Amino acid sequence: MRNQTIDIMKGILIILVVYGHCNLPGTHFLYLFHMPVFFMISGYFINSTYLESKEQFFIFLKKRLISLWLPYFLFNGIGCLLNNFFVKIYFLSENERKTIKNIIIDFVKTFFFRGGATNIGGATWFLRILFESLFVFMIVYKVVILIISNTREKKLYSIMILGIIFFLVLFFLRRILTYNIIDDLKKIVLVLPLLFMGYVIRFLFDRNNRHNISKCVSIYTFFSFLFLFFLNKSGSIEIAANIITNPLYFIICSVCGWFFIYGLSFFISKVRYLNTFIEIIGKSSLYILLFHFLIFKFVNLFIVVLCHLSLTEVSVFPTLKGNTFWGVMYVFLGVGIPCLINKIQKSISYKRNMQNCLNSHEE
Repeated sequence: MRNQTIDIMKGILIILVVYGHCNLPGTHFLYLFHMPVFFMISGYFINSTYLESKEQFFIFLKKRLISLWLPYFLFNGIGCLLNNFFVKIYFLSENERKTIKNIIIDFVKTFFFRGGATNIGGATWFLRILFESLFVFMIVYKVVILIISNTREKKLYSIMILGIIFFLVLFFLRRILTYNIIDDLKKIVLVLPLLFMGYVIRFLFDRNNRHNISKCVSIYTFFSFLFLFFLNKSGSIEIAANIITNPLYFIICSVCGWFFIYGLSFFISKVRYLNTFIEIIGKSSLYILLFHFLIFKFVNLFIVVLCHLSLTEVSVFPTLKGNTFWGVMYVFLGVGIPCLINKIQKSISYKRNMQNCLNSHEE
């Protein structure tokens, strides 16, 4: 059974992701927590039972390949093949035109979780880093469990050791990672503590009465927002660019972001219709992540035609700078159209499954 509050959290966060790409006010504030909380949600759903045997671990890998690698490869692979077509229709600039050889190389790279479809697939870095970070997390977790296999309260002690490992890596190896090494490794160092914090939150929720936690939701929602408001002036966070002011600032903002968004989700879950609306967006978050930059190109084209601008302006990334109305339109369509694509895809799948069931009964 799906967790409605988490789906609403994902809905809020993906709206903030699209908003943050639209040159609108408040982006710096949103970047303090919106991507960290997304990674924490992934940590919230980590299941340690996948470490009980090799078979279970391979099931975990298979599921993550389907949910993370497959959409990454399909979207970026097709995007690579259509690269010069996008140049022809002004979605990409002339400088982004590629030779057949380079297109093939980029396509092969996407198969190995590298590269991407230029800026149109720019948001898919999240899928790649999440897959790599989850893999590292599970391997480290397995090693820790093997070390303390004969200890009582094994899960509690393993969580404590994991926390020490990941936070030490964040605090002490972060400086080393300023050197010119693999970019993904820098991001993984940032993401591992986020996955851990999400996992710990789930562990604490399971050990405590969620009703008691919900009693003080108003208090921690207000104070977490207050902390974030004041922290906004003290530093910056942008995981995609490997930017954090310092590790402690990063952790505080992430934790405050979780409780702020969780609190908002709790209140929204009590509002009829609004809860369903945001929940639908949350369930479509993968489609929104994949398609919103592509949708932005169509919005660019509409604005260019309407305002009689040069067609070369369509390739501007991520959005054309203009008034707030254009920004709202980018957000509305960048969220709404992928939700519609998801709805259509599910309807087609449902009809196909029903038809298969009918055919099987007839046989």
